Amino acid sequence: KSVTYHPQGSNIYSVNGTKLIKILVSGDNWLDPSTFRVAFDLMNMESGNDKQLRPLGGAHAFFKRMRILCNGQVVEDIDDFNRVSEMFLILSSKDARKNIQAEAFGRVFDTRDFQNSSLNASNYFGIKPGQGQTVLFKPLSGILNQSKYLPLRYCPLTIELELVSNADTPIISSFSADTGPNTEFKATNCSKLWQIQNVQAKC
Repeated sequence: KSVTYHPQGSNIYSVNGTKLIKILVSGDNWLDPSTFRVAFDLMNMESGNDKQLRPLGGAHAFFKRMRILCNGQVVEDIDDFNRVSEMFLILSSKDARKNIQAEAFGRVFDTRDFQNSSLNASNYFGIKPGQGQTVLFKPLSGILNQSKYLPLRYCPLTIELELVSNADTPIISSFSADTGPNTEFKATNCSKLWQIQNVQAKC
């Protein structure tokens, strides 16, 4: 059966508010690790303008650290989680990246797309002000990327995800002068205000 787990505590997370997401995965059943995904709504908190929120990378880019505990014992602790996840994503095949990004923001690009100016404000459509996008991702984790089922009665898992310290890190936030053409990323067309809400673990 499909199961959804909700985090303990807050339902709204931001860089200047609650930053630690803690999800307890427990029960009397077996967990199929290949099905595990973390889902959340990324919200653009701008209002009354046309500043779009344009994420960089996948949904993992918003988290700087991940810990997994089993019965209170730390079994995984990955610092720079967003950078490590992005590195493994880049080293995977093109088709694998397309499948992963289909669950996230639906866009596959790398630094070459920015260097040759094929990505700009006129063709990279982000999240509009006051709106959100539901995304999900599979955490980069050894225990969740192996083929054995996990008996949750005897090894309940606690997933801890910590948001980035700088809100500019996972989004387009380096702008040209506002006097440039409208196709350039500028402070007048790019949002830097975001929050995460409705976090769920689905498996």
